[in-house]
Formats: sequence, structure tokens, C-alpha cells
Amino acid sequence: MSQSERILLSTAYCGPIDYYSWLVNRPVSIEAYSHYERQTFANRCNIMTAGGPLALTVPVVKPPYDTPMCDVEISYHTDWATLHYRAIESAYRSSPYFDYFREELQTLYQSHPTHLLEWNNCLQSKILSWLGFENLDIVISDRYKKGVNLKNDMRTCIHPKKKCVPLHNRCLDPYYQVFDQRYGFVSRLSILDMLFNMGREARLYLLENNKIINNKTNNYGK
Repeated sequence: MSQSERILLSTAYCGPIDYYSWLVNRPVSIEAYSHYERQTFANRCNIMTAGGPLALTVPVVKPPYDTPMCDVEISYHTDWATLHYRAIESAYRSSPYFDYFREELQTLYQSHPTHLLEWNNCLQSKILSWLGFENLDIVISDRYKKGVNLKNDMRTCIHPKKKCVPLHNRCLDPYYQVFDQRYGFVSRLSILDMLFNMGREARLYLLENNKIINNKTNNYGK
């Protein structure tokens, strides 16, 4: 697969590390018009807590079967945003880098977005900026993509019930985690886990060419 080929990805709520390995290394198109499916990374992410792995799920207004992802609305019958933020804060407050992002993250969870795609894109943009990635070639599709080259179509490959499909294996190497002495290293967590535990050093794991490193690797205060 040439580096210039555009990869098709589904939207993801604070997606897993294998998702981000494709996102930061290849031109990407985020699918906005595929039909919404339950139990995917579109509205679910996994974090590591003192009690073990925890799945956070964004509730949605039950859509008709053929509803395109861009039209899926978030449900506010419960205060899920506050619950998610508190779960993340509780899980990572003792991690080395959580405090650098605490205020911005809390503000995001107070923003009350209407649509799932809007929410995911907002979080994704902020996470990429925290990681120090700028000017990535990421577009949102303007129609459903049919009959694409299977090598490029990752829309159904990166899924909670399927094996990891990283661009390169280094992005799945063990890294420091807050609860690793209790549980050992836990893989396939949200990119937030790597970000809060490793800071911008996460770039070393994500980049295919890990020599491309920002000189201000962990200097978030400036």
C-alpha cells in the first residue's frame, strides 16, 4: 500500500491506539454516511480504572436502521457526559500528564454536542493537537464510499470484537500504565490512556517513522 493512498476509517469515540496509528500516518477519509451500527468504537471507548477496564458508551437516540452516521443524535436522558468525565478523571488523575489536559477535557464534556459525528470529530481534533500532530490529511466523506479497494477500507476492520489491525506493531508495544502493577499491561484501550500516561512521547509509538518527533515533546506548559 503506497503512503499516498487514502484510508477509509469509521468515526470513533476517543478511538483505540491502532485506529490512531492509521490516522496520523496516512491520508484518511472519515466515513460520515455509512449506516450506524451498535457496539462499535463509534460511540464506545475503553479506559483503565482501579477496578479494571471500563467501557464508556455515548447513548444515542435510537435511529432507524438506514440512518447515516452523520445524522445520529446523542441522547441526554442521562447525564452521560458528566459520568464519562468523572470516570476518566478518577482513572487518570494520578497519571503523569492528565493535569495538562484536565481543564480543556472538562470543557469539552460540558459542550453538549447534538450529533455523534460532531462530538467524535471535536474530540479527535483536540486529541491530535495534544499529541502534537498538525496539518494531517484528514477529510470527512461527503457521500457513502462503495466498491473501494479492500486494502484501503478499514471501516469495519477496527472493531471492539475483532483483533487489532495496527499500521505497525510498535504502536502496540507495552508502555507505562497507572495500574500496571495490579493488572499488568492492558492493550486496546482508548488513545486517552496512552496520552495521559505517556504525554507527547506517545508520538514515538504512533508514528511509522519515529524519528519525526517534535522537539518540545512533553513541554505542554508553553
